[in-house]
Amino acid sequence: MKHTLILISFITCALFSNAQGPSNEAKKYVDNVFRIIEKNYYYIDRINIKLLKDKCYALISNAKTTKETYPAIDTLLKDLFDHHHIFLRPEQFSNSSKIWPLKFPSVEVINKSVGYIKIPPIANQYNQWQLWIDSLQNSLGRLEGSTIKGWIIDLRGNYGGDLPPMITSLYPFFGDGIIYTLQDRKNNLETYSFSSGYYAIKKRRKVYKAVRYNNQIKTELNIPVAILIDIKTASAAEMVAIAFKGRAKTIFLGEPTAGLTISTRGFKLSDNAFFTIANGKFYDLKGNSYENSITPDIFIKQDSIKMDETKEKAIEWLRRQ
Repeated sequence: MKHTLILISFITCALFSNAQGPSNEAKKYVDNVFRIIEKNYYYIDRINIKLLKDKCYALISNAKTTKETYPAIDTLLKDLFDHHHIFLRPEQFSNSSKIWPLKFPSVEVINKSVGYIKIPPIANQYNQWQLWIDSLQNSLGRLEGSTIKGWIIDLRGNYGGDLPPMITSLYPFFGDGIIYTLQDRKNNLETYSFSSGYYAIKKRRKVYKAVRYNNQIKTELNIPVAILIDIKTASAAEMVAIAFKGRAKTIFLGEPTAGLTISTRGFKLSDNAFFTIANGKFYDLKGNSYENSITPDIFIKQDSIKMDETKEKAIEWLRRQ
């Protein structure tokens, strides 16, 4: 009898312990994630937030630390309406340069008449933005006075990252003026433009200036441009492509892009973890909105075994302009 009472007492304590739920630290952490989603997520009307909460809080029922909530947050983000998001652990966010090594744009001249720019991804390298922009600016500056009649801008394989340095590095092809507009779920508009070489964002009558291009460099507003895209052109690289959709004398060649054209916003959590969610929809200068892939004007299925047919077709098109 004594042993039976001890066993019952042990089971009762175990059940009571399991029913305690997550620690205050863990719960507050996930509460904050949901507050951010409910306030900012573009597709909030297309998800059942109650079901998501029930599932997520069940997954953290035994979590005692913020770290123990990470798998549940991974699942939560995967269950959202869209697939354009990331969740970085603190060590990943603080060491992003190791995850995404910094690569600079490269420039070459083909047959003395066609300029070629390869735009690589740049992600979470905020302190390197201006250096990245300046590297392409200096390369283009050395070509002033050349006989280039058209440009190829290669966005293939660019998985995205930080939009401001990517688009600002290409300022000579736009000049000052609006490049695209972002609309959030409440129909508030943010206008993205160049102003005296600065990449500027106008939001609720306030203008925020980010990085700058040396506006003394000659602009190439009327020169033909061929944009190369493929299935690995994603996120911020797709935003760059959208900006060129409003530009005259511009053609797109290659394959449809990855389809991560919806805008995202990043949020740092209390333990320095970081996640992004969709926060708006981009519109090009012609008023077209983007939520899916960007389709090329000339479709070319690239065969890595053969020559770069996409690049060759771009050269042919530029020579005809």
